[in-house]
Amino acid sequence: MRVLVLLLALLPLAARAQSPAGERAARLAQGINVSWLEQYWLGTPNLAEAPLWPAEFEKMAYYGFETVRLPIAFDVFADSDAPYTVDPALWMVLDDIVDAAMDTGLLLVLDNHHGRMEDTTFEAELPRHVGIVAQMAARYADTDPDRVLFELYNEPHDLSNERWHTFLRAAIDTVRQAAPGHTLVYGGIDYNGVEGLLALDPTLDDNVIYAVHVYEPLLFTHQGAEWLGPAAATTGVPFPYNPDTMPPLAPEAVGTAAEALYTAYPEQGTVAYVQGRLAEATDWAAANTVPLWLGEFGTYKRYAESTAMANYAAALVDAAVASGIPWAYWEWRDTFGIHRGDGTLPTRSDDVIASLLDALQLIVVDTEPAIPTQTALTVYPNPTTERVLVEGARLNRVEVYDLLGRQHAHADGGRAGRLELVLPDTPGVYVLRIAHADGVTTRRVTRW
Repeated sequence: MRVLVLLLALLPLAARAQSPAGERAARLAQGINVSWLEQYWLGTPNLAEAPLWPAEFEKMAYYGFETVRLPIAFDVFADSDAPYTVDPALWMVLDDIVDAAMDTGLLLVLDNHHGRMEDTTFEAELPRHVGIVAQMAARYADTDPDRVLFELYNEPHDLSNERWHTFLRAAIDTVRQAAPGHTLVYGGIDYNGVEGLLALDPTLDDNVIYAVHVYEPLLFTHQGAEWLGPAAATTGVPFPYNPDTMPPLAPEAVGTAAEALYTAYPEQGTVAYVQGRLAEATDWAAANTVPLWLGEFGTYKRYAESTAMANYAAALVDAAVASGIPWAYWEWRDTFGIHRGDGTLPTRSDDVIASLLDALQLIVVDTEPAIPTQTALTVYPNPTTERVLVEGARLNRVEVYDLLGRQHAHADGGRAGRLELVLPDTPGVYVLRIAHADGVTTRRVTRW
């Protein structure tokens, strides 16, 4: 019923937007971000520890999510020099994710999430990111445009509005050569914030969903966030503001930008303020007859109290639904996730924060649907001089690819839980695509 209510609320906005983007925005409905492939600060994300095997998608659909936004740090998987080739191993992982999302009935937004495109690096990074999104569009040009969307670049910052529009024009022209019918997604400068959205030219393409991210007030949503340093040191901040439970400004935050945020919190730490920020974006979209998407919002959960997190999420979801705006919460399992714990494997928690699910107007259950234990795999010897063995209880098929994505060998069955493959004669690194009962896993092996 809640899904139906949201879809009905979305109809006025969809009707205003005559391109396919309007209808597709309505279908986005309620979504979830999945933090994994964008985590460049940990080095190149580990493709072998994929958290998006099919049962995870099934659980997302079970709770009522309609859309998955997948942030991808293509930047760390792509060559530095033209033609900026993306690692074929990443494409194989993404192929499996696309297939799994389609099989589950979810919509998927592929998001070029990380980059170094700033004013000081623009001349070098412009062609690189145009090349990256061109590869993404070409790779998935044959997917259903009603269900797969392309986000051109996430949260541009330290970049002028003029340069941002130069990138958008180049990226749109290039992507449209490969995928003329797919809907594009992008926001404005200053981290996809409201002010950046208001500065966008809404006439560059008629098949775009415009994204806005709302994390204000940062004193609440990013309390204790270690990467922000002393400015985020004040923890225990409530939402909405309550003078009886408001902590003092942390001594480490004195003299930082947090002082002004702390002073403003009695006004900004309110439902009215948060909903007002989204209303500015909604008014812009209505005035320009374009669809809008609240692509990110959420709270760093290490120090925030779960009820306060739910209050904040409810403020934005209530406003979004009332205005006919689809949304995607940040995020599924990690440090902002709807599950308790820090999201790391293999000790990740399946204990969902029920009050948060309720705030998101999703299904709340007393017991969690079980996620099967992922098949344990052993690949050896690695490195090897010729042959490699793959062992696992429920193997279906193993394929061998080189780093250009060319298949060289395969083996089916898995008799007694073991498959043996002969690698090509040429020394180098190869990728094993291992299909098993729980999904697909990729592993790299080195041939001497």
